[in-house]
Parts: sequence; structure tokens; C-alpha cells
Amino acid sequence: KIMSYNFIEGSGTTIIDKSGNSLNGLLVNSCEWILDKGLKFDGNGYIVIPQLKSTIPLSNGFTIEYEAKFNDTSKASRVLDLATGYDTGQSNLLKCSINTGIKANTNKIEFLSSSVYNKSYKVVSDTIDLKSKNKYKMEFIDNGNGYDAKLYINNIKVSETTFNKGGISNILRSSNFIGKSNNPLDSLFTGMLYNMKITINVSK
Repeated sequence: KIMSYNFIEGSGTTIIDKSGNSLNGLLVNSCEWILDKGLKFDGNGYIVIPQLKSTIPLSNGFTIEYEAKFNDTSKASRVLDLATGYDTGQSNLLKCSINTGIKANTNKIEFLSSSVYNKSYKVVSDTIDLKSKNKYKMEFIDNGNGYDAKLYINNIKVSETTFNKGGISNILRSSNFIGKSNNPLDSLFTGMLYNMKITINVSK
């Protein structure tokens, strides 16, 4: 595992990383702890994650899993964004973002990876009930020529596509958030997060 959070601390501003990699998150502004359940985001708070070193082999393929419920689907927001930052002139070239969230008024979950080659790859679900508690899982599996990207909702595969090589880069990602996007035009996430983890996949 790269990182793993279960959001059951119940108080304080430290989100403990259960993976053993000490990537503890820092809670910024207001969120409400729901005892033994998770963390409620009200549109003001978010979590800052420490930098991810370039030695983490994301290019081998990885899996993102989280359980969430969205309160507001009218605005674009990110549940997770791991990136180098945001530049309005060279957005994807410098951003190198791996993120998941929703676009405004679509009721579709989205997973996206933007590379150093200024290309974006994404997998998007059909319209679903985002305001219900759902389990989301995104697999990026190295197939030798690129990546097989598969999206699951509540353990059912709902979308699948292929990414080219170069779609996922091993670089230093120093602008990392839960509940916040690196894009200043996006809103903060509102809803409940129950757990989240990211693991490296074995190459095939």
C-alpha cells in the first residue's frame, strides 16, 4: 500500500496513514468527525497529504479505492488529487495529476491521469446516485503496452478503457489533497468519506 485512511480518529486534525508509510494527512478548516463512521466534509475543509516521492512506482500500475457519499453534485469537486500543482498556462504539462471526483451536474464519477506529455486519460461512469454511499475502485493495470483502466462501483465493473504508456509518471508529487482539487475553479468536496487507500499493482 502507498497510503490507507479509515477516518475513525474521531477528533483532532491528524489523519493517520495505516499503510506504515507515515503519509499522515493534515485536516485544514472545518470537517465533522462522525464517530466510528468517517469524516463529513462541509465544503470548507480538506486534507493535505505529504509529498509522494518519485521512487513510488506508480507507473507499474495502481489501484485507488474509497467509500464516499456526495452531498452536492451541482459543482465540480475532487475527492482525491495527487499532483505537482497547477499552472494556468501549461495545465496538464506541469500538473501531472492523478485524481478522482465529479464534474458539475453530471452525476458521474471520474478518474483521470494527466501526464508529462500534456495528455489526459480518464475513465467515467454512467449516471449514478452519487448521494448514496458507494464503494469506488479504479484499477490501472500495466499490460506491457499501456494500462488497462477499469472502474468498479460496489464491486461491479461499470467502465473500462486503455491508457497509453506515458499516461502515468513516476515524479515527485508535492501538491496532494483529499477533498480539494488543484484546479482553483473546482469547489471543495462536500459529503462523507468512510475510507480510502491506494496500492501498487503487480505488472502483468
